[in-house]
Amino acid sequence: MTDQFEAQVVELLRWSKTIKEWQQTFNKWREKRDVENVEMMTMVREMADEIACAQKPLSHREQACVDLRVPNSGTDWLDALIQKARELDEH
Repeated sequence: MTDQFEAQVVELLRWSKTIKEWQQTFNKWREKRDVENVEMMTMVREMADEIACAQKPLSHREQACVDLRVPNSGTDWLDALIQKARELDEH
């Protein structure tokens, strides 16, 4: 082997190592991004569910319970809200 050829082989191996390191870094970044995307999509779905629930009109029973402040609407979150409002009224 000539010195020039050896130098080229060493340079090629150095670049090969650099490319592998870059690929590993890129793959780690892509995996992290994918996890973050899944987390973001989960949050968006949860928010969409909450918005859809908030846009649904109250039934007559639920509206009467809100008006009378009686926690017996049959809807857990609404009953909890009515109960909290009653507790705040007492103070």
